[in-house]
Amino acid sequence: MSFDDATIRFYRDNAAEYIKRPQRSFARLHAFLAALPRHAKILELGCGSGRHSAEMMAAGFDVRPTDGSPEMAAEAACRLGRPVETLRFDQRYEQKQYDAVWAS
Repeated sequence: MSFDDATIRFYRDNAAEYIKRPQRSFARLHAFLAALPRHAKILELGCGSGRHSAEMMAAGFDVRPTDGSPEMAAEAACRLGRPVETLRFDQRYEQKQYDAVWAS
């Protein structure tokens, strides 16, 4: 099992508990967003519970939330009220169609 497989397994097995963790701060996210043009298109890799995606969407950004764990993607979809696809960091995606990538 590779490190990535072990990481995905952790989130698959612990998704319901992980989403209950409190959010410490959005300071880094807000600094990131401040550097982008209004309504920028953002790919979020590893969206977890969807907290950052929700914050970006509320600020008016066009966000594509993804997570490597189907269970976490399902939890995020519940929070966001929209589909969240399963996409691992090592899978290919078209980088040129985004203004930025957020992977926190």
